[in-house]
Amino acid sequence: MRFLAGLARSFRCAGRGLWLAIQGRNLRIMSGVLLAVVVLAASLEVSATRWAVLLVCASVVLTSEILNTSIERLADHVQREYDEDIRAVKDLAAGAALLASGLAATIGVIVFWPYVIK
Repeated sequence: MRFLAGLARSFRCAGRGLWLAIQGRNLRIMSGVLLAVVVLAASLEVSATRWAVLLVCASVVLTSEILNTSIERLADHVQREYDEDIRAVKDLAAGAALLASGLAATIGVIVFWPYVIK
């Protein structure tokens, strides 16, 4: 029973984390873009393989943004005054999220291109 109670607690904490994440502006924007991608993919009736590629890209982008937000919040908590090293850490995390988004957008163009040029 302790195992199930611990598992339930873990899911509650993870759910709270997702709730906190969706409060952020960037994740709300990215979720809106994901909704547009899902609507477009459904309307174009993309293949199952293309759906899988789109969903993997979306999960990488959303996960990288959540990790970026986590790193920024932790850095702000640890060092409230300006610090060049903290700035570098935050910029690296933001760069990772930007890279994931840019690559996902590129893959999105590749996935949708055959449906657009028909």
